[in-house]
Amino acid sequence: MFRDAGREYEVSLRDGTKGRLGLALGDLALDNAFTRYARSLNALGFGIISFAGLPGAPERSMLWIQTPTETVMTLADGDRQPDSELQHLVAKFIAIYFSDIAAIAPELGEPRIRPMAGE
Repeated sequence: MFRDAGREYEVSLRDGTKGRLGLALGDLALDNAFTRYARSLNALGFGIISFAGLPGAPERSMLWIQTPTETVMTLADGDRQPDSELQHLVAKFIAIYFSDIAAIAPELGEPRIRPMAGE
């Protein structure tokens, strides 16, 4: 389901808490619920973001989808939205991730993340 482009980043919150963000790149050539949803948004690429050891994070992985006009983030049903600090970390590290995997997935380009509601 995922291409060979997984990365894990150690991150620090302002209060000194350390945790990890994991990012993976999905394979749009497959046929499953994730790829069908991504293709319905005219995706250039998609993947997941996982959180470990980070208070205020969603409990489950979050889906990211890169479209021609924006980077869409989707939570699992009933999961909590990342707090403001984590939203900023996600934006920072998804840009780093896209740069890190540019040779594997040049179609992603630069992330186009809009502030989430309440920002």
